[in-house]
Amino acid sequence: MVKGCRWLMVRLTIVLSFFCLGSEPIIYLVPFGHCGALDSDIFFSAFAEKSQVVNWDGFMVQHVMLKNTLTKLGYKFFTTFDPDNVEHRDVAQAFVFYNISVDKFGKPFLLNRALRVPKSKLSVILWEPPIKPFVNNFNSSLQQRFGKVLTWDDELLDCKHFFKFYNDTRWMICDMKRDDSVPFEKKRLVAMVASIPYSVHPAELTSLRRRFIEYVDGVADPNEFGLYGRGLEGCRYRCYRGAITKKCEGYRNFKFAVCYENCRWSGYISEKIFEGMMAGCVPIYYGAPNITKYIPKGCFIDYADFGSEEKLYAYIKNMGKDEYMRYIKNIDLFLKSTKAHLFSLENWVDTFITTILGPYDLGIWDSDVREEIKKLRLLREELGGYRLHRNAFCMGDW
Repeated sequence: MVKGCRWLMVRLTIVLSFFCLGSEPIIYLVPFGHCGALDSDIFFSAFAEKSQVVNWDGFMVQHVMLKNTLTKLGYKFFTTFDPDNVEHRDVAQAFVFYNISVDKFGKPFLLNRALRVPKSKLSVILWEPPIKPFVNNFNSSLQQRFGKVLTWDDELLDCKHFFKFYNDTRWMICDMKRDDSVPFEKKRLVAMVASIPYSVHPAELTSLRRRFIEYVDGVADPNEFGLYGRGLEGCRYRCYRGAITKKCEGYRNFKFAVCYENCRWSGYISEKIFEGMMAGCVPIYYGAPNITKYIPKGCFIDYADFGSEEKLYAYIKNMGKDEYMRYIKNIDLFLKSTKAHLFSLENWVDTFITTILGPYDLGIWDSDVREEIKKLRLLREELGGYRLHRNAFCMGDW
């Protein structure tokens, strides 16, 4: 009863605090790419979740969960391409940009449409590394135009202007478990699901993907290697098997998944390594130099330990079942851990709300998730880039 009363007080306080302004608390999202053209009702709808174009690799699932969570807290959540001219600009609590988009002239056209919005209300989530088309994500002068910057870059974090966020894996805490439906004996050797764009950035890794493909496609039996991806139609590779809508469909019949990031950068850990794990594969990883800060070394094969495609291929080709299953056991243990849950949907939503908006009532979550979020907040603070809000107002939950 007491808990219910406190929850009611939280909701009433949120509503009453904005009543004098004649509006409910409002948040605007300024998306990027094809998402920016979508109406708010479509962006956060079941249609977006089911659309293969909009919801590539489950990208929209996190936004549906975010909107649903904010709705429980009394917020309204919209998208906009024009912050200066939205109806509720003056009473909106936050404008959250996805990356720092620029036009063909290199101008930050979306940010330049927010000149009448106070800096304190502007936040940006830097999803992508500074390779095309997001070369301006790490332009320091543009970053300074935001009150808060959420980034994966561990070198920038200060808990004042730069805050840590973890790329979510599209899975919730409760279902982060490995697909074990295909036994070792029936699996083929190795798969890659990726696009291979060209980049001249010194930290890019897409050329390394191309090197792996060139080597393995030349020496492996066509049945051993599966290459999947968009934009590769008509390529000359023997092992190319076409485009797929879900990476797990390409990976699940293989022992190993090649999970190279788009760039090698401290703290940049995308969903790629998790997609390999969840599909029942052992990931072959190359990306964040500090990967073992977040994921134990026994859960993946690090390309950095080999330095050549020939040595790497020989290692996986000759690996026996016992050694392989040790990797799988380590992966299973990791996926059950709080560290793995750093990359869950719930942690992404909690990070978004606490970093951009501040403390809130954890009573909106089920009890098991609520307790895990408390552990995650402690771990986020320990790892850096996050400051806990220990606030008695939120029902004793910080």
